[in-house]
Amino acid sequence: MNLSDEEIAFIVHETNRAMQALFGDDMPSLPWHWEPHSLRDSTVAGVRRVRMGLTPEQNHELWCDYKTAQGWVYGPDKDNEKKTHPCLVPWDQLPVKERAKVRVFYAVVRELAAIGEECRKPSVTSAEPSAVTSPST
Repeated sequence: MNLSDEEIAFIVHETNRAMQALFGDDMPSLPWHWEPHSLRDSTVAGVRRVRMGLTPEQNHELWCDYKTAQGWVYGPDKDNEKKTHPCLVPWDQLPVKERAKVRVFYAVVRELAAIGEECRKPSVTSAEPSAVTSPST
């Protein structure tokens, strides 16, 4: 049995949070279990699109469409209340670090999707938010 899309989404979300910390993101994502269901659903959908073979550019375009449909617009800063996001731009206009996060997302999804039963560990998605801590704690 392979890892589920939801399990992979949890892992790529936490990987993205680590990259946000590395890059000094002003509005980093919350731990997986603290995020709204809409964001978790969007991440699972992204995992599924990777597994279906969509390119990073196609996935980004669909993410932009999803965010726009939710009322988000481009803004120089990410603001959850104003629904502005600096990544609501075409793929070729994304900053290098943002494209790097997408490529890491793809790499993690592809590698985890390739792991079969032999490497399966107990489910991490049932862990409490406090069970996932940063290296500095």
